[in-house]
Amino acid sequence: MAFSGSSNPFLLITPENADFNQYWYSEKTLAALADEISAQGLTKVACVACPSLFFTLKEKYPEIYKGSCLLDIDRQWESETGYVYYDYRAPLSIPEQFSHKCDCVVIDPPFITLEAWRLFADAGKALGNEETKFICSTIAENVEMMKTLLSLSPAVFKPSIPNLIYQYNFYTNFQPKILSQKNPEIVED
Repeated sequence: MAFSGSSNPFLLITPENADFNQYWYSEKTLAALADEISAQGLTKVACVACPSLFFTLKEKYPEIYKGSCLLDIDRQWESETGYVYYDYRAPLSIPEQFSHKCDCVVIDPPFITLEAWRLFADAGKALGNEETKFICSTIAENVEMMKTLLSLSPAVFKPSIPNLIYQYNFYTNFQPKILSQKNPEIVED
């Protein structure tokens, strides 16, 4: 399902695909993510299973997009500069040009299990280095797992994913600027 009424071109023209467990962040969540990356001064972003952010960077921050990559199993974007076909079950199949060179890794995997997250964490470590900033999303119940795998802590800002029944959290290994505020789209219990 594409997001009618959105001003984000990706959301307007790209339907979610349940076969790939693709559920897009809301327009405001995508803007907050892109603004956080810009506010942190990051320029080489690996969007792992996160095409909505990759294409939001293209529209909102083209200078960041130019140095960024999209690692995804969905080949519909293979003609896009920076696209790398990526199957999470082969976590170290990272092209040399991105290996340990990304200053930000954003991971939004289609699965929330420990087995899947171990593989995504391995990919994130292969893309980054000791200075790399991570932004990852998964459910709140995975807080200890995220701490163990990548030394991440929950951010205050929670993503809005309108067509997903679970509430996710963002997890970072740095003090966020934009993601340190509550998302007004999320109603807390």
